[in-house]
Amino acid sequence: MSARRAVTQKQALAYRNGSKAEKSRILDQVVELTGWHRDDARAALRSTATVRVPRPRKPRPPVYGPELVAALAVVWTLLRCPAGNRLAPMLRRDVERDDRTPAEAEAEYRLRSQPAVTWGTKPTNLQDSQADSLGA
Repeated sequence: MSARRAVTQKQALAYRNGSKAEKSRILDQVVELTGWHRDDARAALRSTATVRVPRPRKPRPPVYGPELVAALAVVWTLLRCPAGNRLAPMLRRDVERDDRTPAEAEAEYRLRSQPAVTWGTKPTNLQDSQADSLGA
């Protein structure tokens, strides 16, 4: 694939500035060297000469509030920093409590609704809170 890319990059400037006859000749060469269809070769020659600027993604809203992140950081540290798949069963154990506040119930719902795989090996919000607690 890198050889095909090198061929198209080398020919792209000449293709862009060439006349119709030169473009046809260059296109024939690229098709012969790469084995691509003419339409694919033409698209590759046109797109190679242009510079694409990636758009930055819109940041996602935080799932957990600051109180829950602080509590998770403590639990995560006490449990010797397990990965998300090992931490999830420990956090999802049913605890029978009648004195739960609505905020605690919502936090528990959010914890239970998140798949463990998305927690990763060390959630970034836990990294940040650990760095803050260590004074880094």
